[in-house]
Amino acid sequence: MLLVSAFIVGGTSNPLYSLLIAHTNDFLDFDDMVSASGGLLFINGIGAIAGPLIVGWVMQAIGAYGFFVLISFLMAGLALYAAYRSTQRAAPTVEEANAYQTVMPTASLLSVEFAQEIAIETAMEEEESQDVDE
Repeated sequence: MLLVSAFIVGGTSNPLYSLLIAHTNDFLDFDDMVSASGGLLFINGIGAIAGPLIVGWVMQAIGAYGFFVLISFLMAGLALYAAYRSTQRAAPTVEEANAYQTVMPTASLLSVEFAQEIAIETAMEEEESQDVDE
C-alpha cells in the first residue's frame, strides 16, 4: 500500500511545476515570461525549504502516516483552488497563444534557436497577412 501511495503522490506532484509554468505562460506576454518563471521558481524553493520542516512536525505529531495526510491535504487544497480559478477566466484562444515549436531533447542549441526563429517569423507573417486582409 505504501508503494502505491508513493506512486500516486509522485505521479501527481512531480509534473506540477512544469504545468504551472506552461499555464502561466499562456496568459503572459513574451517579455513577462522570464520574471514570472523566476517568481514561480522562488515559490517552489520556499516550498522545498519549508516542506520538510512542516512534514517533520506533522509526522512527529500524528505518526508515520503524517506525510501522506499532509500531502493529501495540500493536493486537495490545490485541486479546489485550481477548480475555482478555472471558473474565473476563460482559456486563451488559439489566436492569443504564442507560437510554439516542438523541440526534441537531442536537438542542438543552434537548431533550437533556428526553429524558434522560424516559428516566430511565421507567426508574424500570418499576423501581417491577416491585417492586410482586413
